[in-house]
Amino acid sequence: YLEMARNLEFSVPKEVSDRISEEYAQMRRRAHESNERMVSQAELALAVTVARLISVSKGEAELSWDSWTEACALEVCRAERNARFAAKNKAASEAAQQQADTEPETKTQN
Repeated sequence: YLEMARNLEFSVPKEVSDRISEEYAQMRRRAHESNERMVSQAELALAVTVARLISVSKGEAELSWDSWTEACALEVCRAERNARFAAKNKAASEAAQQQADTEPETKTQN
């Protein structure tokens, strides 16, 4: 399996490439209109790489639209998980800072 995956001649069909490009343009347009953060080219490249790896893991020699949508779903999960992680770290950092700010007062009162 690994040897097959490593040596697979992989391609992206023009129809899939065109749909991905159109979807990317629409995402950037929507983000611009709603003043949200735009998806970068690096993030697009990462999603295409993940989609390619999903297709290869299925033994497919071409990027399928199903693999692309699966990669996009994984990206949504990853972004949500990162947001939760960042919020948790921010809360912990703020709590630690608040504790550090109150400790000198406690020491000077003793």
